[in-house]
Amino acid sequence: MASVKNETNSTEVSINDLKSVFHGTKVKMSDKAREIISNLNSVASDITSSQFSVRSFTYAYVAELIDAAHEFAEGGEVTSQLLALFEALKLPAPDMRVAGKHANPFLSLVRAADGEWISGLNGRGVPYTVWKPNRSGEKYAAVCRFAVTNGFTGSDLHALLGGKEDIEITYKGEDHKIKPTLNAIIAFDRLQFPTEERAVLTTDDWRHINRLSALVEIPFTERMAHAFTLSEGALCEGLLMVRDGKLMLLGSSGRIGNVVQRTFKERYTELDRAHAAAMRKPETPAEVPAEVLINE
Repeated sequence: MASVKNETNSTEVSINDLKSVFHGTKVKMSDKAREIISNLNSVASDITSSQFSVRSFTYAYVAELIDAAHEFAEGGEVTSQLLALFEALKLPAPDMRVAGKHANPFLSLVRAADGEWISGLNGRGVPYTVWKPNRSGEKYAAVCRFAVTNGFTGSDLHALLGGKEDIEITYKGEDHKIKPTLNAIIAFDRLQFPTEERAVLTTDDWRHINRLSALVEIPFTERMAHAFTLSEGALCEGLLMVRDGKLMLLGSSGRIGNVVQRTFKERYTELDRAHAAAMRKPETPAEVPAEVLINE
């Protein structure tokens, strides 16, 4: 994995903790940048390992995230080192433009803050270890953007969350009162930043898909064009059946876009392993497993 280096005031860390981005790697970062991520990993780990869902733990974690987001947004040395860390973790490079219809610039920060290292074997039997972010925690990127945009520090929102007083801000010349809950803040962030649906698959994901050899290729006919919701290079979900030793394409499920992409993302490892195994098999007729034979 790539290294993050800072020639001055740097510390090499190797933490044996699957919840730490530094586990199993030798990363050189300034003490300040390292402390930001280490603290976030520690607090996030405490939340996920707790037997109880305690809001105060979550509010404390979000407050840490917000302060880290402010540091990240400043554009200084910490920013450049965190960007290099995201690259080492194979997280998407953030678009640092907070305003406008852009992806949330704090998403990679949140993904680095809360996740764990997972290991396994790919379809070719080669061992791998990757950082897997906690998808359920990605929503806090919206809270970070709200706080940075509207001038709230972590302690500011921590003091308000769960309280009785509304959060008051002025937006587009109008005064707004927001309930002191995380869900209300996330909803208001969406109001401030109405973006198109974020693509699920990254450039690396598409590169992987395009490297896969087709198990079978057939001409795309006018009949298929009417039955499937497809465009060049896009993914769709189809209905398939085996009957009398033949694979039948019956049509499209109608699910396209991010819904289908998310399914691929979730089954990325399994698909890669199954595809590699399938490509080693001969092109000879196969019998349908008995448990799925059709009873006429």
